[in-house]
Amino acid sequence: MLFRLLGAAHLGAQRYLSSLPPTIHSLALAVFVNRVGGAAKAFFALYLHDARGIELTTVGLLLSINGAGVVAGSFLMGILSDRWPTRKLIVFTLLASGLSLLLLAVVTPLWLIGILLAVGGLLDGGFRPLNQRLIMEASPEAQRRRAHATVRAALNLGVGVAGIVSGWLAAFGFVWVFLADGLGSLGAGALLAHTLRGFTPLPDPARTAEPGAGRLPYGDGPFMLLLLASLLFAIIYDQFYSTYGTYLRDAYRLGPVWIGYMYSLNGVMVGLLQIPLTVWTESWGYRLNAALGGAMITAGFALLPFGSGPRWLTATTLIWTLGELLLMPQQQALVMRRAATGRSGHYFGLYAAVWGGRGLLAPLFGTQIYALAGGNMLWYACGALGLVALLVQQGAIRSVLAPQGGAINPQ
Repeated sequence: MLFRLLGAAHLGAQRYLSSLPPTIHSLALAVFVNRVGGAAKAFFALYLHDARGIELTTVGLLLSINGAGVVAGSFLMGILSDRWPTRKLIVFTLLASGLSLLLLAVVTPLWLIGILLAVGGLLDGGFRPLNQRLIMEASPEAQRRRAHATVRAALNLGVGVAGIVSGWLAAFGFVWVFLADGLGSLGAGALLAHTLRGFTPLPDPARTAEPGAGRLPYGDGPFMLLLLASLLFAIIYDQFYSTYGTYLRDAYRLGPVWIGYMYSLNGVMVGLLQIPLTVWTESWGYRLNAALGGAMITAGFALLPFGSGPRWLTATTLIWTLGELLLMPQQQALVMRRAATGRSGHYFGLYAAVWGGRGLLAPLFGTQIYALAGGNMLWYACGALGLVALLVQQGAIRSVLAPQGGAINPQ
């Protein structure tokens, strides 16, 4: 039965993919090329400490500078996209990011490394809202969940390949990881520069209005509530990159290799299942998909204290990854829906900054609870935080989907 459902979903996915605009196919390919080139960010700490001999405290400061750049770049590039064409900005961020990675592989002065990490963070963060906006400009609203799923699947397939490529290259020296990643960004930028030359955005009231016109998101209550829910889910999700490994060592008695296994499982699932699952569940509507997705992300982490061993760990990863697959296309499409009625760049910039900023807030939340009350209490706290996020999210979605007349859109 499961294979029959997945087979039907894959056939539906093929039909949907063929109906998507060519720009979405180009963007998906560019994202794949960009990611498959390497995973330099995962090697920043090792590269700076082991290869460059920089003290760990200084490495932490440099990585914080990079993280702050991601948040700032997400917001600033979103605002810039209200005034300049998205296609030009996204090509610029990819080409400039590629050059910064190539330079990072060869420069030696500490101050210059810091500048390159800050610039790299700005460009990495800036790509996110531009990616969202390009999907909105190229796709009618009815296709945006599929378009986002397609691009997201390509990204995660690229990440899966990059993990293998980067690990192999790192054996020959970290410099090769940065060179490959830089060349991947340059290749993706060149690809989009070529394929987007004749691109014309679909009509967007925010872009056709006078500069400065259109609703700003800061007074948009439903959107700000949706952002708050997104931030709470992001804090839970990002524990995978902060406290998760420590908990596996302390409670599960499992080594770092299991973090890699779960990372690969997550990436492969998203890469292979995002499109068919989005197609299969599209008729469920925004609210049901988002509710199930948020609940499964929360449950996947909150269940960690209730079992042990590789099988239980794998089961929890399957749960929160399925939640991610259900939730993310809904969030992206709802942000696009709201952004299309206002100053789009501000909307996309804020949303990207929230997800970029999780790297600053999530470790603080997780490590403090872990240190004060233990690992089990951290996952219980994630469960409570997820319940709050679900309540906030569902109320926000109800308001976002409400047309001006007051009736509720069932989707």
